[in-house]
Amino acid sequence: MTMKKKLFIATLMLVVSVSSASIGAYAATKYSLSLNGKKTSLDVQIIKGDAYVSAKKFGELLGQKVTIDTKKSTVTVVTSNPAKPALKAGEYQAKDFIFSDVQASEGVIGWEVTAEVKALKAFKGAVFTITFLDANGKRVGSAAGSVSDIAKNEVRTVQFITTDDLTGWKKLRPQVDMSY
Repeated sequence: MTMKKKLFIATLMLVVSVSSASIGAYAATKYSLSLNGKKTSLDVQIIKGDAYVSAKKFGELLGQKVTIDTKKSTVTVVTSNPAKPALKAGEYQAKDFIFSDVQASEGVIGWEVTAEVKALKAFKGAVFTITFLDANGKRVGSAAGSVSDIAKNEVRTVQFITTDDLTGWKKLRPQVDMSY
């Protein structure tokens, strides 16, 4: 055997043994991912102290739609629960409606209640109830109102009907009884 052959074989054996040691070290530091206390099947790689997982598999694990566009070099995650709009002081949200500027005053016959109602999507009709509460959260009374043919982001003044005495109300809780 020539000296060159011996050197080649020795170098090859060294490379194989170093590679085997590296692979063994990697296998010994394998990480798994737990989500809300439950172990997942996702493998985690730790690189410089940061944890890396497949964005597609992780998004799908959370129930989100994940698409990869190799032509545009983008990964898109579409959430199934978009964030609710931020509410300002005096605004209340019930399902796909935002209630604001609620006015309740004693009228000639009972109480007169009005509210500005904004639809977050278009509806042919909707029926609402506003429950009025005192400072301690105890029910004082309620009023019912409705709206028809309201467009997305349209705001309407809605007249509510009540026979309850709303004296002492401090808080309110609107609800959508029906929408179509």
